[in-house]
Amino acid sequence: MLVLFLLSATGINIAKPASSIEAKENFWTELAPIQPKFYYTYGAAVVNGTIYFMGSDINEQYNPQTNTWTSKTPPPIFFGYVAAVTACQNKIHVIGRTAHMVYDPATDTWENRTPMTKERNTNGANVIDEKIYVISGGIPGFISQYLTSSANEVYYPENDSWMELEPIPTPVSGYASAVLDNKIYIIGGRKEGVGPPPPPITLVQIYDPETNKWTEGTPLEEPVAGAAAITTTGLMAPKRIYVIGGDIIIAGNHLVQYSDHNQIYDPQTESWDFGVQMPTGRSSLALVNVDDTLYALGGTNKTVYGITVPGDASEEEWEAAYDKIASTRTHANERYTPIGYIPEFPSWTPLLITLVAVVAVAVVYRHNLHKQNQRSENQ
Repeated sequence: MLVLFLLSATGINIAKPASSIEAKENFWTELAPIQPKFYYTYGAAVVNGTIYFMGSDINEQYNPQTNTWTSKTPPPIFFGYVAAVTACQNKIHVIGRTAHMVYDPATDTWENRTPMTKERNTNGANVIDEKIYVISGGIPGFISQYLTSSANEVYYPENDSWMELEPIPTPVSGYASAVLDNKIYIIGGRKEGVGPPPPPITLVQIYDPETNKWTEGTPLEEPVAGAAAITTTGLMAPKRIYVIGGDIIIAGNHLVQYSDHNQIYDPQTESWDFGVQMPTGRSSLALVNVDDTLYALGGTNKTVYGITVPGDASEEEWEAAYDKIASTRTHANERYTPIGYIPEFPSWTPLLITLVAVVAVAVVYRHNLHKQNQRSENQ
C-alpha cells in the first residue's frame, strides 16, 4: 500500500500487459513438430526442464523455452516396439522386454543396467522416492493372442537390482499410468484375450508402495487403451491426473478410432471430467509435465496393413516399407495449459520489483530531505 501511494504521489504509473494478468487455462498450443520422419515411440522424460523424446534410433531433445529440437545420441540397441521411459536422479531409464539402459543427458552417453526379472512388453514406469516401479504389460505370443503379465517389480538404482512386489489384480497391457500422492494409478488398457484385440476398459487400479497393496479407483468416463497420463503437482496448477489420447479398436473388423479426448481426475471429489480435446487425436503418445504445463508428443494416428518385406529385399523395398510405417506416425508436439493454471511471473517482473524499490527509496529520501529543510528554515 505504501509503495502504491508513493508511486501515485510521484505521478509514476507502471502498467502490466493484459496478457500477463489474465491467466489462460484449459487450452492447447501447437509447437515445433518432431523432426525425424521414421520412429517407434518409446516415451519421453524431463530432466532439468528439458524434454527428451525417445524411440527406436532417435533421441530428440526439446527445449520448451526456445521451442527448438536437437538430436542427441539414440539408444544403442533396439528395445522392440514397446518400452517404458522415465527419469530418475537426473538420468533417463529406458526399460524394455529384455533390456534396460540409462541415458545421461549431462554426457550424452548410454550405459547398460540390469533388465526386469519378468520378461514383458511394458509401457509404464513410475518413480517414487527415487525407485522405479514397472507394473504389468503384455507377454509376447502369437499374433491372435493378447497375453498380459501380473508382474509388479521395483528397481533400485543405487545397487542396480530388482525386487518383486504384490502382483496387479487385473493384468493389463496398453494402460496409462501416473503417480498421485505417492500412489501409482494404472489406468485403462486391455485385458488378456484371443482373436481381435480386446476392447479397452475403464478400470483404475491403485498401488500403494508403502503398504504393498492394491485398491480400485473411480473408473474412467470413457474406456481407453494406448493413452498417456501425467499428474499436475498442485504448485502452478491444481493437483489432477490427466489421461489424454488413446485408441479404440472395434471388435471384429480391426477399425481403429484414435482419441483426442482429455480425461481429468480430481482427487478431492474422486471423479472424472473432460477437458478441452487435444488438436491431434492419437495413441501411443508421450506425455510429460514441465512446470505444470503438459506436452503431448508423437504417437500414431493412422493404421496401415499388409507391410511385408522379404528377406532378400532391396534398399528401395525397405525404404518403401519404412515410408508406409512413417505415414502412421504423427509429428505433433502440442502443449496443454491445465485447468486452474497460474502463469509464471513474466521475465520483466524482477525489473519491475527493482524499479518499484528504487522509486520508493527515492521518494522516502526526498520526503525526509524536505522535512529537514523545513526544520532548518524554521530555526
